[in-house]
Amino acid sequence: MEGRFGLMEGRFDSLEGRFDSMEGRFDSLEKSHKAMEKSHKAMESAQRTMSERLDSFERVQDKTLSKIAEMDSYLRDKTATKDELREAKSEIMNHIDGFAGNQRKFDAELAAANSRMDRFEGRP
Repeated sequence: MEGRFGLMEGRFDSLEGRFDSMEGRFDSLEKSHKAMEKSHKAMESAQRTMSERLDSFERVQDKTLSKIAEMDSYLRDKTATKDELREAKSEIMNHIDGFAGNQRKFDAELAAANSRMDRFEGRP
């Protein structure tokens, strides 16, 4: 009888070891889940930042296009002197240069955000 109890006790000890192992695995999964939640929050923050920057870029683009349309309308409605045409051309070129500069900045910020996202996701 005592041999059976010893055998059962050994099995219970084995089961207890298995439960301890499972508990360790659950703890590890919980830590991984928390890390993924943290990465997810960081990615959401980066996404909001990029969305805000894109909205800002679109507002600048809309203003620039509106100004170009106004200048075009002005030039079509009135006869302009050579000096007036040169001045309008200069303003248009300045706006286009500003627009191109904003585009380069946006591309650089997008590349930086993509790089951050890759780091958060653990991609090389």
